[in-house]
Amino acid sequence: MTAETKRSDYVAVAPRFLRSVNLRNDWHNRSSADGYIVTPNVAQALERLSDGLLAENGQRAFALIGPYGTGKSAFAVFLCQLLTRNAAATEHLDKALQGDNAYLRERFHALCQPATGDNGYLLIPVTARRRPITQLLLEGLLDALKEMKQGARVLDIRSRLGIAISAKNWTDTAVVVAFLGEIQREAKAQQYAGVLLLVDEAGKTLEYALQDRAGGDVYIFQELAEYASRQTAIPLLFIITLHQMFDDYVELSDRTMRNEWNKVQERFQSIQFNESAGTTIRLIAEALQPRNDLPEEFRQGLAAALEAIRSKQLPLPIGLDYNEFAALARRAWPLHPTLLLAMPYLFRRLAQNERSIFSYLTSSEPYAFQYQLDQTMTPADPFIRLHALFAYLMANFEASLARVAHGKRLLEANDIINSRHGLSPAQLELVQDIALMNVLAEICPLRATANILGSTVGNPDILTDDLEFLRRQSIITHRRLDNSYRVWEGSDVDLLARLNEGRRVLQLESVSPLETLCQHLPQRTLVARRHSLQTGINRFFQLFYADALSSSLLSRAEDFADAAGAIIVLLPQANVDALLKDALQISQDHPRLIIALPTQIDSLRGIAEELACLRWAEKNTPELRDDRIARRELSLRLAMGEQRIAQQLQGLLDPRPAPAGNACKWLWRGRNQHPRQPVDVNRMLSDACDHIYHLSPRVRNELVVRGKLSSAAAGARRSLLERMLTHSGVECLGIEGYPPERSIYESVMRAAGMHVFNPDTQQWEICPPAADNPCNLRPCWDLLEESIFGEDIAQLPLDELFSRLAQVPYGLPEGVHPILFTAFYIHYQDELFLYREKTFVPEVQTGHLELLQRRPELFAISGAKVDGIRQAVVERLARGLKQPAKTASVVRALYRMLNSLPPLTQKTAKLGDHTAMDVRDKLLLAAAPDQLLFEDLPACFGLAPFRAGEQRDKDVESFFNQLNVSLSSLAGFAPALQTEKRDVLLRACGLATGSDAWLELERRAAWLLPRMKHDILSPFLTCVSNAAGNEHSPVAALSLICNRPFEHWSDMDIDSFTGLAQGMGELFQRVWQNYGDGAVVLSGEEQRQKDHIRLSIESQIRQLAPQGSPRALVAALRELLTTFESDQT
Repeated sequence: MTAETKRSDYVAVAPRFLRSVNLRNDWHNRSSADGYIVTPNVAQALERLSDGLLAENGQRAFALIGPYGTGKSAFAVFLCQLLTRNAAATEHLDKALQGDNAYLRERFHALCQPATGDNGYLLIPVTARRRPITQLLLEGLLDALKEMKQGARVLDIRSRLGIAISAKNWTDTAVVVAFLGEIQREAKAQQYAGVLLLVDEAGKTLEYALQDRAGGDVYIFQELAEYASRQTAIPLLFIITLHQMFDDYVELSDRTMRNEWNKVQERFQSIQFNESAGTTIRLIAEALQPRNDLPEEFRQGLAAALEAIRSKQLPLPIGLDYNEFAALARRAWPLHPTLLLAMPYLFRRLAQNERSIFSYLTSSEPYAFQYQLDQTMTPADPFIRLHALFAYLMANFEASLARVAHGKRLLEANDIINSRHGLSPAQLELVQDIALMNVLAEICPLRATANILGSTVGNPDILTDDLEFLRRQSIITHRRLDNSYRVWEGSDVDLLARLNEGRRVLQLESVSPLETLCQHLPQRTLVARRHSLQTGINRFFQLFYADALSSSLLSRAEDFADAAGAIIVLLPQANVDALLKDALQISQDHPRLIIALPTQIDSLRGIAEELACLRWAEKNTPELRDDRIARRELSLRLAMGEQRIAQQLQGLLDPRPAPAGNACKWLWRGRNQHPRQPVDVNRMLSDACDHIYHLSPRVRNELVVRGKLSSAAAGARRSLLERMLTHSGVECLGIEGYPPERSIYESVMRAAGMHVFNPDTQQWEICPPAADNPCNLRPCWDLLEESIFGEDIAQLPLDELFSRLAQVPYGLPEGVHPILFTAFYIHYQDELFLYREKTFVPEVQTGHLELLQRRPELFAISGAKVDGIRQAVVERLARGLKQPAKTASVVRALYRMLNSLPPLTQKTAKLGDHTAMDVRDKLLLAAAPDQLLFEDLPACFGLAPFRAGEQRDKDVESFFNQLNVSLSSLAGFAPALQTEKRDVLLRACGLATGSDAWLELERRAAWLLPRMKHDILSPFLTCVSNAAGNEHSPVAALSLICNRPFEHWSDMDIDSFTGLAQGMGELFQRVWQNYGDGAVVLSGEEQRQKDHIRLSIESQIRQLAPQGSPRALVAALRELLTTFESDQT
């Protein structure tokens, strides 16, 4: 080996990896699949594709999704050659599908069986670009036609396709589907086994569609996917490749567009194309080809590096053991084994959308792999080590790394390196190694520990000194939590000293690790999966951590809220046996409590103590406010501490013995349940839920089986309740199509058997769920019956009723409460009474149901079963009131009867019948119709309440006799009072009483009204005279005297009427005396006598006229008449 030896003398990259793949150009190339490696990911993808093609109604539309550089295009080329049955390529493909993958070779041979010769599948490969997808599809169809036998039919299709492309006739997606159908039929005629339509780099067409909404119509993907699934005559396999999901391309667009693109995505079955770290390492090794044998010293150096990895037990990727990794590392020389371990993670973390691993391997950029191969190497260290990747990233991607969150850490480390000029090359490389490992810490098993760093550096003998020097220089910092190092920009705060001070203070204050654990852990829950899946209701247990079973802990744990129960995790300090005995007894007495007793908690305690010190330093170090670097370092340590605690907790409750688990004991119902695996713990939780919620319903609808509904779900439920109220006699409640409320109806009402067709009435109706119905809603229905139809009639608040449904042993989700209640109300509507804010709701409307589902606390319900004496009372009242024999109907009729009475009757205290007044008051003040009918009204008559099932015929008879008397008294009060006050008025006017006297008053009023005007008397005369046209009713006159309508008189008006009437009567008499009509109705004889007397008086008056004025004469005559009338009476 000379001093000018280069790595390229011993190794090179395989030719097939030196250029990127273009599907349209490469699928014809026989050598393009040479050496193709069928990884587990590739095998799985091939298996899913073949399953879809072989199944009768299998999936035929697939989306290959994976980041840049994962081999999607190479897989597409491999698949094309696999399905073409090209004789030249078959030998190479058969080699690729050997061993465990031999069954795939047989599958794909079977898929091509219907074809003849070398036909196989007709391929329509499309490599997308930023153009409308429909245009690219038409171009791909035209290219595919060129591969077929050029008969008249093919030539005709080619001609029409060319015209369509030239005329830009691709905006109509139906044109694309139509041409595809024609090509399918021609492919079948030419005995192809099927058609493969493959669009590579389809994301470019999606990017174009965002800019050109009209021309870049992506719905052609949906049409083709649905079209492919319908093809039976000849299989059509439709595949697209993408870097990300559909909605990721429209992340910044409006929600409507994202939803629409999601619908397109759902037509495809996604195949995630992202190789594991182990598979990636195998591909790297496969990509490198040896040119010459390595010198002995190189092989010895590689063996030493691999031995260091083995002896230090460096973590290897899942699926790789040490022997396989060693073989791969020998083939991957000159990459150092630790660099080989880091590469899959590093490029996935920093450059997945810019550069892949194979871009690095084939690039000649500064510090890239080809650049390193061409450099003269140092014989003492021929490896390309981890720090070389740091230099590659800084030299080529420094600007772009600023946009990547994790890339900023490398930039900060690079700033530190550039600002420290006194570091040796080994120290600089060490800082670079630590920086890269810091970036990979969350996804890679490699950590920047002294143990692992000893395997990455070229000279491990000086590692300890270099680490200490860098730590003293505040370039790196050491973390005790995981014994790792991190690059640190430097800070004025000595964080290590603050942590030591915090440890001292906390020890003096005797802060227990448990307190730290409870303070810094998020609330965890464990879900009873099997029970939740079977019932459709999410049941979970809340976790509590404790070191003793105190009464305060039990009280806090039993505040279950929405949880099915609580799990108390005991972390004892000592006396475990006594604690175990107490735990068994407590779990026996509290069936909703499960107690977990881990055995190994020392490591958790240590992490909790470290976390407590970090929290102390955060609260008690004012200098952190102005030190961004120290704040970031502290926050990173805190995050790591909480992450480590979370990791510890993952195994804390594991029942398996160490080292796989923690030998955790699980206690429930007074027994150690002895689970063997974590899955047994989940079974136990489900068994506990089965026991706790043994009457739980089974409702499979995610819209309503939750506590708080989304706005869309609440709207759907509101629509369902409205239809239950208005369309209960119609199939499906009259819901057309499949809106969200239809799914709720099907999963709750229809599935539970609460909406069924009655063959007797030939109508659909709402009824109770059957006891043996799988939805098991009957126990909840029975609870409603027992709660509402109790022995005593009382208003039950709906929120209290719903709370009972939500509690054990039912556990009905809150979203279902209004639905079940509405069904119950409609079924028993003639026996139920709804109240809103303690006011009876006579007719339930949709508005009430809308408010009820949002504010159940505003409503209450009561009910009364009608049988026995209650049935007799209701039926008899119904006959008398001509109403249906239902409680609600007869009570409403009684209310209408009461409301028909004038307000005078409803308010007066002058009823002579006190029983009738009591009946009236009960009707007016009734809060509950059922309570009024069966309790309050019987009490008015001295009868005991009417209980359900009783037989008391005599009491029924007495009840109705007294009720009829009372109702009659109420009905007759106003007419009697009217007659009484009319006679009072007549007497005041100087007339007799009775109807004839009232007619005389009407006559006199009619006489006086046109002959005089008086502010007080004239309105009175008008009211009296108008009574003749209103059935001679005195109501108007009575109302005028009290200045209030008679119907609205108060008791004060009744008392004051006599005095007011007297004043009006005196005024009337005085006026009548002056202006009254003396005419009297005379008989024939009396008429002759009257004429004779008039003639005699007239002659005498004429003789007296000269002796005085006419007025004096008239006055004299009036006095004589008055005296004469007085003498006659």
